[in-house]
Amino acid sequence: MGVFSIQTKLDAVFLDIDGTILKNGILIPSAKHAIRELHESQIPVILCTGRSVLHTGYIRAALQVTLSVHFNGALALANGDAVYRQPLPKEAVRGLMRLAEQRHFSYVLHSQDKAWVTQELSKELLTLLKRYDFPALSPTSLEDVAKSRVPVYQMNWFADGAEDVELRAVFPGCSLHRWEAQGLDIQAAGCDKSVAALALLDHLGLSAERAVHIGDGTNDIGMFRTMGYSVAMGNATKAVQEEACWVTAPVDEDGVYLALQQLQLVPFLR
Repeated sequence: MGVFSIQTKLDAVFLDIDGTILKNGILIPSAKHAIRELHESQIPVILCTGRSVLHTGYIRAALQVTLSVHFNGALALANGDAVYRQPLPKEAVRGLMRLAEQRHFSYVLHSQDKAWVTQELSKELLTLLKRYDFPALSPTSLEDVAKSRVPVYQMNWFADGAEDVELRAVFPGCSLHRWEAQGLDIQAAGCDKSVAALALLDHLGLSAERAVHIGDGTNDIGMFRTMGYSVAMGNATKAVQEEACWVTAPVDEDGVYLALQQLQLVPFLR
């Protein structure tokens, strides 16, 4: 893991969820303990994830965290109020839905407080979603979405990567992040965790230079490049690790706690 030197008192901690504080749907006990220590020190903890608001409800409740970045940066919340929004363009949502239905691909649409489907999902997809603790799905239709004024922040598109190049060309107003062989997140172009995180820091009156982000995925790289300090998990790919200031232990070896300990934010494990 190497030695990491810190020269600045840190004022905020951003944490990715899957592969960082959570493994296979289970919250790592030492990560929960670390977050409790941060609360006691009055250091803001911000969850920074590709997950939806619904999709993180039980995690936020368990950790007593009220600050969060969702949908890979399309939405930032402080105490339930949106401080940053970057929804998908409405025409892109309609176009993506039509294309998916023409090609018989399944998809899920996410607003701030709902997850919609227009068709029944296969058992295989439901098994995949269960693995990621997906929220309850509400039925809708293309017509209802077209008429709705509710912002759509993310679309989960379920197909292999064969269409990714075409999607980028046909929908330049969208950004794509593949999280599974059959799972793709689609958000507004330019959407990045770091953009929403900066808006949240501004809302809190804090600076990026005195913040740290800990994560394990390619969608954490923007945060690594933006925050003053960055830590990659030991279970991250080499390409992701190379973007961070420092690499900690894997998620199931107390990686988050050890990183925060190295950053002098929590005491030694008891």
